[in-house]
Amino acid sequence: MLVYMKTSRAARHSRQSIAKIALLTSAMVLCSCVDLGKVSEFAKASQDVGKTFKSITDEGSASCLRANSYILPGQTPLDCEFYPKVAPGLLKINDSLFAYISGLGKLASADPSKVADGLKDVTTELKQADPKISQAAQDQAKAATGLATALAKVLTSEYRQHELAKVIEEANGDAEHPGPIKRVTAFLADYAAEKYAQGLETEQTLETNYCDEEAEKYKLSEPLALTLLKRKCTADNARIMQKKDAIAQYRKALSAIATAHQKLYESRNAWTAQQLVTALGPEILQLTDAASSMKTAF
Repeated sequence: MLVYMKTSRAARHSRQSIAKIALLTSAMVLCSCVDLGKVSEFAKASQDVGKTFKSITDEGSASCLRANSYILPGQTPLDCEFYPKVAPGLLKINDSLFAYISGLGKLASADPSKVADGLKDVTTELKQADPKISQAAQDQAKAATGLATALAKVLTSEYRQHELAKVIEEANGDAEHPGPIKRVTAFLADYAAEKYAQGLETEQTLETNYCDEEAEKYKLSEPLALTLLKRKCTADNARIMQKKDAIAQYRKALSAIATAHQKLYESRNAWTAQQLVTALGPEILQLTDAASSMKTAF
């Protein structure tokens, strides 16, 4: 009887141990969750860049109005209505990018259904605001809907590495078939940022011409007015240069996001904490620098 009891206890203990091992193995297979600490850091660094884009769109209208104040007799005023018309669509596309990155880094993110709804007519909005927008740019803008889809998949993946790897693969694409992350970052850099950089360039040119003409008037008869004029023109030029540099930093940030996503794509099936630290470190620094420059300028 004693031998039977000992054997029974041993058997139960063995069965319990096997059950625990099976449960642990099953959990590991089902979860396979990766340490996304560095991805979260990357996502956090990107968010200040994304938020500051709104200030860039606001600056477009302000810069245009300032530029018109320097229009000389015989020159045609600029169409400043363009900026408030095009800004809503650009903001939606910008927001879709940074919402996806936020979701990827396990940060609080926008409702993917609302992101998708906002993008339904975005290419129509852009075409109405800018009849000259190219078909290529429209196609890139339309790719933002793919980021809304990717965001929804990220949030339902429960951050299992296998599921997350599939989302990143679809969002990234390859050299022949670039995915939405590449197409949207290219659109924001080549179309959106370019429009605002051009606006500042126009303001700078018109003010320089204005300052030169006014300086000719004052240089002999009104030395005090000339000094004040030069001081204002110099300060304005420095301000514009700072803003142009900040837009250049926004472009660099978009490039850093595309590069970091490419790195995640290339190593999607074998992430380790140390590998992510090494891979994403340079892009995190670039995003931090870009955010600082943009905040200072805008």
